[in-house]
Amino acid sequence: MTEKLPTAGDVIHYPYLWQREDIAGETEGRKNRPVCVAVLLPVKEVHFIYLLAITSKRPFANQVAIEIPELEMKRAGLDWDSPSWIIINEWNKDDVKESYYLDRSEAKLGALSPSFLKKVQRAFREVVVQRLGQVDRS
Repeated sequence: MTEKLPTAGDVIHYPYLWQREDIAGETEGRKNRPVCVAVLLPVKEVHFIYLLAITSKRPFANQVAIEIPELEMKRAGLDWDSPSWIIINEWNKDDVKESYYLDRSEAKLGALSPSFLKKVQRAFREVVVQRLGQVDRS
């Protein structure tokens, strides 16, 4: 039986570790939060996953974020009554098969539409080129 891997656009729960927490020496995310799978990158036998945090807190001035439209919130399985954003300029990188943090038995919350995912991925690609914000948990 082949293991079902998350795919780009999936919205799942994950104990996201913010970059500021990582810099402060923390090693564990403070809580499970919704995240967007930005990219699933297979390299030989390893499947790296790049996760972007979803938050209902207004982004800080130094954060690059995309506000999530109401319809996308519903598709993503988020039932928040407040505006929400995907934070683009920091991310967690993890190894899907070896992760201590990713619960593969948990069902995804929902998924972004292909057109909105492309918008997120374009913005993500721009910040990746600058090599900012990665918390590597693999």
